[in-house]
Amino acid sequence: MGLEPERTRDVLAGADPYELLVLKKPLGIESHKGGQPIRRGDDAEQCIVSWLRADAATTVDLNACARASIFPKE
Repeated sequence: MGLEPERTRDVLAGADPYELLVLKKPLGIESHKGGQPIRRGDDAEQCIVSWLRADAATTVDLNACARASIFPKE
């Protein structure tokens, strides 16, 4: 991922994923011109966080990712 590569590397090594702009801006933690497209607890948040935390022992939440990809929401 090209956005904040050093911080991303830290997150992939176990740091807090909520320090990354890829979560801060869409969750409204940091100001974002596009508003707040993701809400806390949404499937999109779960998908992104699980992807950032995935390793040999922890997998990506594929169900949350699949639900997040449905647009418009049913």
